[in-house]
Amino acid sequence: MVNRDFGRMAISVHICFVTYWCIYLC
Repeated sequence: MVNRDFGRMAISVHICFVTYWCIYLC
């Protein structure tokens, strides 16, 4: 259960980071 929650948080942070990186480049 903890592992699943950690996985969800990691995916959320990854998407946020990718979006920020794209905006920074654009």
